[in-house]
Amino acid sequence: MCSKFSDRVPNSLGLSGLSPTTYILTKLGFKPAIDLKIGELLYGFDGGRETLVLTKLKEIIRYNIRAIYKVRTLHHLIMGASGHEFLTVKRSRKKDAEKFLSKKLKELKIGDEIIVLKNLEGKSYSFSKIKIVRKGDYKVHRINPITLPSKTNAKLMEFLGLFVGDGWIRVHKAETGFSLPAESKARVRLLYLLKEVFDITNFTLTQNDVYIYSVNLARFIKSLNFGHGAKNKKVPPWVFTLPLEEKEAFVKGLMLSDGYTIGKSNRYVSASFELLKTLRLLLQTMNYRVGKIHVQTKEKGTYVVSRPLLKDSIYGYICFSKRKRVNLEKYLHQAKQRDYLVDNRFFSSEKITSIEFVKKGVVIDLKLEGGRSYIADGIVVYS
Repeated sequence: MCSKFSDRVPNSLGLSGLSPTTYILTKLGFKPAIDLKIGELLYGFDGGRETLVLTKLKEIIRYNIRAIYKVRTLHHLIMGASGHEFLTVKRSRKKDAEKFLSKKLKELKIGDEIIVLKNLEGKSYSFSKIKIVRKGDYKVHRINPITLPSKTNAKLMEFLGLFVGDGWIRVHKAETGFSLPAESKARVRLLYLLKEVFDITNFTLTQNDVYIYSVNLARFIKSLNFGHGAKNKKVPPWVFTLPLEEKEAFVKGLMLSDGYTIGKSNRYVSASFELLKTLRLLLQTMNYRVGKIHVQTKEKGTYVVSRPLLKDSIYGYICFSKRKRVNLEKYLHQAKQRDYLVDNRFFSSEKITSIEFVKKGVVIDLKLEGGRSYIADGIVVYS
């Protein structure tokens, strides 16, 4: 498959295109637009059946120095050029009237309703095989026994949520570590999951950390592409394709590590803004209400897990909560006033709250077979 871009010099105003950092929903999960390849299957909106549909990507075009605008709803955010088209709701009292209308970004107004994704469920993910180290291999005289799963399950995903929040690996040292203080609920849960998922009972505990010395565990986790280092963690594409139960377990693990609850609202904190953005997208595929990414700074000397920071630390957080269930049999008409697609399995409608110029820069335009729609940062747009 070809992954090269076609560079075109714009000769008119109002060209379409999105920020290269926009996440696009493919058959294999959300990916940054800049990482897409020609021939990939992208999810979009079938207006006739009002459901998800897959369409092949046939061309990727990069335009230079375009004005980029930010479109925001209560729970979604996307950046694109003024000519990029969005799918909006066209409300009418006529029974057979057209329900949806495509509008260019420059035609959008605050209060317009755009179509967003609210649910995406798949099946358990089967892992690719990794090279297993065994006792008796070259220079291998001792090995920590471990059982590696062949596909995802809820307990594994909870473990991986804990890892993304508070874990690290050093493959060259055969080390997997977790920064979890003694007596914490997260540590107790981790030790249970190590036994249940991997049949590991041999680990090293200190006051603030848990260490597991297994080259096979470290290699396995590395192969899952969660990123390396606290500021580079992310939710990889394959997690978006999991069943809801396994996604919920992953979020549970994250919340055990770096999350907390205030009333009915959850808050997750991370130094990785890529993790916050991809987690935000994941929660949106689970029918959660998710706020914007907030940015804060912890000053040098502040204690974190009993250790003072050596320099100022910038981090972010998101707030999220489950959507309330609506009695659609009794209140469908009223609910549709707020969300036109409230009774749809996969999509919702949300009102635009702001549109503003951001900067000039590169945008990427995707062309699909038949000029079909696709889902970008959780929002339905057109090629």
